[in-house]
Amino acid sequence: MKGLKDTELKMAAEIATEIAKGRRGSFNVRATALMLCRAALVDQAFRARLAEVHRRLEIRRASKEPPRLLAPITPLFRDLERDAARILDPH
Repeated sequence: MKGLKDTELKMAAEIATEIAKGRRGSFNVRATALMLCRAALVDQAFRARLAEVHRRLEIRRASKEPPRLLAPITPLFRDLERDAARILDPH
């Protein structure tokens, strides 16, 4: 996708994959990753939030603590999805 670096594309893909892990039933990882990328192209603040959520995801993965002791990351994913949809369809 023009305008995004490979690392930014990877961030969106990894976040979409993590969102899918928490979902039941069918979930289109590709469509979600594309939505996150398109929103990052349109809004620089969203791009920064995407990077921040990815950084927290990486810290969570590297942590030796049990997941139940770490701050929940699911609300951040939900907010990213909601904001990306709002950015792409402001009506």
